[in-house]
This record gives sequence, structure tokens and C-alpha cells, in this order.
Amino acid sequence: MAWAGVRLVRPGRGISDEFQVTKFHVSSYGDRYLGCLIDLRLGTWNLGLETVMKLIIAIIQPGKLEAVKTALTEVEVFRLTVVDCQGFGRQKGQSELYRGHEYKVNLLRKVQLQIAVNDDFVEPTINAIVKGGRSGKEGQIGDGKIFVLPMDECVRIRTGERGKEAI
Repeated sequence: MAWAGVRLVRPGRGISDEFQVTKFHVSSYGDRYLGCLIDLRLGTWNLGLETVMKLIIAIIQPGKLEAVKTALTEVEVFRLTVVDCQGFGRQKGQSELYRGHEYKVNLLRKVQLQIAVNDDFVEPTINAIVKGGRSGKEGQIGDGKIFVLPMDECVRIRTGERGKEAI
């Protein structure tokens, strides 16, 4: 990959040194310029890129699904996708006994929630998932993880609406 030099201007600090760029992405929505994100060898600089939507992916224990759905309903988050999945983290699986033989089960059954929200709903959604998915007051290993990703676009198939109105 060829490296390109670029001069970055930081607000209030003038022109910075030259950096080597690995990726350059400009994002826009219709006629509205959202900014650009430059991935540098020494880190990522966000130059005004503001996404108004996020995709929250939560991996929880199957037995906590109803509690999480109830907690999400309390904060007015009604749309989600549920996916059965398998995996392991710190638990590293478990041993089970079947017909007198012990088997090591490396992949544990989990449930993945996919929730697209506007920025205003990110924190309430995360708090609701933590409230419903945590085991006890302190929680336990295996309670799950929450990932928050920027979402550039959302399109409602029925009407063709785009952006935060489509969520």
C-alpha cells in the first residue's frame, strides 16, 4: 500500500505535522456534508464525522432475554432483532456428561440482540441491556458484551425513507 502525506488542521491549533494516511473516508448524507475520518498510522482522527444513528449489538445469556426485552420496553425501545448464536469468552466452555462420558463443550449458547437507534437512545438502551442482562448486583463472567457501532445509513424498504426517520 502506498502512503500519502497529508497536513491536518486542528481547530485552534493551526497546521499540524505531516502524517501518513492509511485510509481516507468522506461521508455525506444527501446534500449534507458529515465530515471525514482519517485513519492514521498512529491513531484515528475524527474530523467532524457525526453519525446520527448507532447499531447496538449485545450478546447476552439466553435466560436473560425476557428481562432485557422488558427493560428495553421501559425505555421505549421496541424494535430489535434476536439471533441465536454460540461462542465463549472467559468461560472457555464447560464440561458435560452424556451417557457416562464427559465431553468438553467449547461453544456456549448465547443470544445476540441487534438494535438500531438514534443517538438520543444510545445510553438508555445500553443501561436497559445492562439492567436486564446482569446476574445479581455485581454481575458474573458470561453475562455478555455490548458493542456500539456507527451506522451510516438505514433504509426502510417499504417507503424508501432514509436515515434516522427510517429507524
